[in-house]
Amino acid sequence: MEPPAAAANEVLPDKDELVQVRAILKSLAQTITVIKLYPAGHDHVRRYRDDLYDRLNGFLGQDRPLDLGIGENAFTYLGQVVYQDDNLQKSLPYFFFKDGMLRLSFLPGLTPADLQDFLALIRDAFLQASGSADVVDLMWQKEIEHIRFFAFDLIDDAEEIRDAFGVDGQAGRHGVPAKA
Repeated sequence: MEPPAAAANEVLPDKDELVQVRAILKSLAQTITVIKLYPAGHDHVRRYRDDLYDRLNGFLGQDRPLDLGIGENAFTYLGQVVYQDDNLQKSLPYFFFKDGMLRLSFLPGLTPADLQDFLALIRDAFLQASGSADVVDLMWQKEIEHIRFFAFDLIDDAEEIRDAFGVDGQAGRHGVPAKA
Protein backbone atom coordinates (compact mmCIF):
# COMPACT_ATOMS: atom_id res chain seq x y z
CA MET A 1 0.00 0.00 0.00
CA GLU A 2 1.45 3.35 -1.02
CA PRO A 3 1.06 6.46 1.13
CA PRO A 4 -1.62 8.82 -0.15
CA ALA A 5 -0.54 11.46 -2.64
CA ALA A 6 0.17 14.90 -1.23
CA ALA A 7 -2.37 17.64 -1.63
CA ALA A 8 -1.49 20.36 -4.13
CA ASN A 9 -0.73 22.90 -1.38
CA GLU A 10 1.13 20.46 0.92
CA VAL A 11 4.87 21.05 1.32
CA LEU A 12 6.90 17.95 0.52
CA PRO A 13 10.33 17.44 2.06
CA ASP A 14 13.28 17.09 -0.27
CA LYS A 15 15.37 13.93 -0.33
CA ASP A 16 18.19 15.38 1.80
CA GLU A 17 15.69 16.54 4.42
CA LEU A 18 14.16 13.04 4.63
CA VAL A 19 17.63 11.50 4.99
CA GLN A 20 18.41 13.96 7.79
CA VAL A 21 15.14 13.22 9.65
CA ARG A 22 15.64 9.46 9.27
CA ALA A 23 19.16 9.80 10.71
CA ILE A 24 17.78 11.78 13.68
CA LEU A 25 15.17 9.10 14.40
CA LYS A 26 17.72 6.30 14.08
CA SER A 27 19.93 8.20 16.53
CA LEU A 28 16.95 8.72 18.87
CA ALA A 29 16.16 4.98 18.82
CA GLN A 30 19.80 4.08 19.51
CA THR A 31 20.04 6.64 22.31
CA ILE A 32 16.89 5.32 23.98
CA THR A 33 18.25 1.77 23.80
CA VAL A 34 21.47 2.92 25.49
CA ILE A 35 19.71 4.92 28.24
CA LYS A 36 17.72 1.82 29.17
CA LEU A 37 20.93 -0.20 29.58
CA TYR A 38 23.35 2.22 31.27
CA PRO A 39 23.18 4.81 34.06
CA ALA A 40 22.74 8.46 33.02
CA GLY A 41 26.40 9.40 33.58
CA HIS A 42 27.88 6.52 31.56
CA ASP A 43 30.18 7.37 28.63
CA HIS A 44 27.97 5.46 26.17
CA VAL A 45 24.93 7.48 27.21
CA ARG A 46 26.83 10.75 26.90
CA ARG A 47 28.20 9.82 23.45
CA TYR A 48 24.82 8.81 22.02
CA ARG A 49 23.03 11.77 23.63
CA ASP A 50 25.61 14.20 22.21
CA ASP A 51 25.30 12.67 18.74
CA LEU A 52 21.50 12.97 18.89
CA TYR A 53 21.75 16.58 20.08
CA ASP A 54 24.17 17.44 17.24
CA ARG A 55 21.83 15.91 14.65
CA LEU A 56 18.76 17.66 16.09
CA ASN A 57 20.60 20.96 16.41
CA GLY A 58 21.79 20.70 12.79
CA PHE A 59 18.19 20.31 11.63
CA LEU A 60 16.67 22.88 14.01
CA GLY A 61 19.49 25.33 13.25
CA GLN A 62 17.85 25.83 9.87
CA ASP A 63 15.13 27.67 11.84
CA ARG A 64 12.43 25.06 11.38
CA PRO A 65 10.82 22.66 13.85
CA LEU A 66 10.98 18.91 13.55
CA ASP A 67 7.28 17.96 13.63
CA LEU A 68 6.71 14.21 13.75
CA GLY A 69 3.39 12.46 13.29
CA ILE A 70 3.08 9.35 15.44
CA GLY A 71 1.25 6.24 14.35
CA GLU A 72 1.04 2.81 15.91
CA ASN A 73 4.17 1.62 14.15
CA ALA A 74 5.63 4.64 12.35
CA PHE A 75 6.80 8.22 12.61
CA THR A 76 5.93 10.54 9.73
CA TYR A 77 7.43 13.86 8.66
CA LEU A 78 5.42 16.06 6.29
CA GLY A 79 3.29 13.03 5.44
CA GLN A 80 6.25 10.78 4.62
CA VAL A 81 7.10 7.68 6.68
CA VAL A 82 10.56 8.29 8.13
CA TYR A 83 10.80 5.52 10.72
CA GLN A 84 8.86 2.28 11.01
CA ASP A 85 8.94 -0.65 13.41
CA ASP A 86 6.22 -3.30 13.16
CA ASN A 87 7.29 -5.14 16.34
CA LEU A 88 5.00 -3.45 18.86
CA GLN A 89 6.87 -4.95 21.82
CA LYS A 90 9.94 -2.83 21.04
CA SER A 91 8.54 -0.21 18.67
CA LEU A 92 9.57 3.37 19.45
CA PRO A 93 6.54 4.88 17.67
CA TYR A 94 4.24 2.54 19.62
CA PHE A 95 5.90 3.59 22.90
CA PHE A 96 4.51 7.12 22.32
CA PHE A 97 1.33 6.10 20.47
CA LYS A 98 0.06 3.69 23.16
CA ASP A 99 -0.27 6.58 25.61
CA GLY A 100 -2.26 8.69 23.12
CA MET A 101 0.52 10.82 21.61
CA LEU A 102 -0.05 11.67 17.94
CA ARG A 103 2.51 14.43 17.39
CA LEU A 104 5.96 15.20 18.79
CA SER A 105 7.81 18.41 17.92
CA PHE A 106 11.36 19.53 18.59
CA LEU A 107 11.62 23.32 18.32
CA PRO A 108 14.48 25.63 17.36
CA GLY A 109 16.36 26.69 20.47
CA LEU A 110 16.50 23.13 21.84
CA THR A 111 19.16 23.01 24.55
CA PRO A 112 21.24 20.07 25.78
CA ALA A 113 19.28 20.34 29.06
CA ASP A 114 15.95 20.05 27.15
CA LEU A 115 17.16 16.88 25.44
CA GLN A 116 18.59 15.46 28.66
CA ASP A 117 15.25 16.06 30.43
CA PHE A 118 13.35 14.44 27.55
CA LEU A 119 15.58 11.36 27.56
CA ALA A 120 15.37 11.10 31.36
CA LEU A 121 11.58 11.06 31.30
CA ILE A 122 11.59 8.44 28.54
CA ARG A 123 13.92 6.32 30.66
CA ASP A 124 11.62 6.84 33.66
CA ALA A 125 8.57 5.80 31.60
CA PHE A 126 10.34 2.61 30.51
CA LEU A 127 11.51 1.75 34.02
CA GLN A 128 8.30 2.44 35.95
CA ALA A 129 5.89 -0.38 36.60
CA SER A 130 3.30 -0.64 33.85
CA GLY A 131 0.25 1.49 34.47
CA SER A 132 1.84 3.73 37.10
CA ALA A 133 2.89 6.45 34.66
CA ASP A 134 3.14 6.98 30.95
CA VAL A 135 5.24 9.19 28.73
CA VAL A 136 2.40 11.68 28.16
CA ASP A 137 1.87 12.16 31.90
CA LEU A 138 5.61 12.61 32.43
CA MET A 139 5.84 15.16 29.60
CA TRP A 140 2.89 17.14 30.97
CA GLN A 141 4.57 17.23 34.38
CA LYS A 142 7.98 18.27 33.02
CA GLU A 143 6.92 20.87 30.40
CA ILE A 144 10.18 20.88 28.42
CA GLU A 145 10.55 24.30 26.80
CA HIS A 146 11.56 23.29 23.26
CA ILE A 147 9.71 19.97 22.95
CA ARG A 148 5.96 19.93 22.35
CA PHE A 149 3.49 17.11 21.87
CA PHE A 150 -0.14 16.52 21.00
CA ALA A 151 -1.96 13.66 22.74
CA PHE A 152 -5.40 12.37 23.68
CA ASP A 153 -6.57 10.93 26.96
CA LEU A 154 -8.56 8.20 25.25
CA ILE A 155 -6.74 6.45 22.43
CA ASP A 156 -10.10 5.11 21.15
CA ASP A 157 -11.01 8.71 20.25
CA ALA A 158 -7.69 9.43 18.52
CA GLU A 159 -8.69 8.30 15.03
CA GLU A 160 -11.96 10.19 15.01
CA ILE A 161 -10.27 13.38 16.21
CA ARG A 162 -7.37 12.89 13.78
CA ASP A 163 -9.83 12.48 10.92
CA ALA A 164 -11.78 15.57 11.98
CA PHE A 165 -8.71 17.80 12.37
CA GLY A 166 -6.15 16.15 10.06
CA VAL A 167 -3.62 15.81 12.89
CA ASP A 168 -1.51 12.98 11.48
CA GLY A 169 -2.23 13.12 7.76
CA GLN A 170 -1.70 9.37 7.41
CA ALA A 171 -4.16 6.53 7.85
CA GLY A 172 -4.04 2.77 7.81
CA ARG A 173 -0.66 1.10 7.68
CA HIS A 174 1.45 4.26 8.10
CA GLY A 175 -0.48 6.09 10.77
CA VAL A 176 -3.38 5.61 13.08
CA PRO A 177 -5.00 2.32 12.05
CA ALA A 178 -8.13 2.80 9.97
CA LYS A 179 -11.35 1.36 11.38
CA ALA A 180 -13.02 -1.30 9.32
